[in-house]
Amino acid sequence: MSPDTVCLDNQIKSLTDEKKWQDIIEIGKQLSHDEKSRYIWVWPNQNCLHFIKNCLEEIQKLFRRIGSGLLEWLIEQSTGSRVYGIEINEKWWTSKYSPTKFIQLNYVDNVDINMEFLKKCANNTENFILFFCYFNCFKTFRKYLNSYNGKYLMIIGPDDTKHKNQKIFTEPGPFNLGLNSNENVWKLYKFFEIDNNGNFLAFYIKG
Repeated sequence: MSPDTVCLDNQIKSLTDEKKWQDIIEIGKQLSHDEKSRYIWVWPNQNCLHFIKNCLEEIQKLFRRIGSGLLEWLIEQSTGSRVYGIEINEKWWTSKYSPTKFIQLNYVDNVDINMEFLKKCANNTENFILFFCYFNCFKTFRKYLNSYNGKYLMIIGPDDTKHKNQKIFTEPGPFNLGLNSNENVWKLYKFFEIDNNGNFLAFYIKG
């Protein structure tokens, strides 16, 4: 880890300790794509967080595959909602090479994504959103959906038709859930264009 990276880690960690989420958003405007992606694939602006807050007004909790947790920390601070973060590969995320973690990570290594998974995550059918940001495996995504009893889904990722870097793709995408017609019970409710690079946040409701 380079001295510059350590300095940036410490700067962001200090701001989270002081709960200065607006200052962290401003820092993102000054960072390169590589610097940003160490923490968040898509750095949100205040309008994006306001959109998420509106989506969460009737919902109490959010859980997702988490990464560093900085995006989730920003969501918690700006919306007042609680985020439950899950990850795999505990060995990596607790190593000296991983970025600073900004919320608690709950590891599900060697856990089947079924009833055992649900015990570690949300089993409430009303007050949770399942949230994916730059996720990259349709097969695992389907397992999450099959285990999830809730009715809200949120996805951040690039729109393949608009994203400036055509080498970047996600599974699922914000407008491509990769589901068969008999599997797709999710209806697009609203979406938000996060930046001018073709990154979107899409909010779905089951039914």
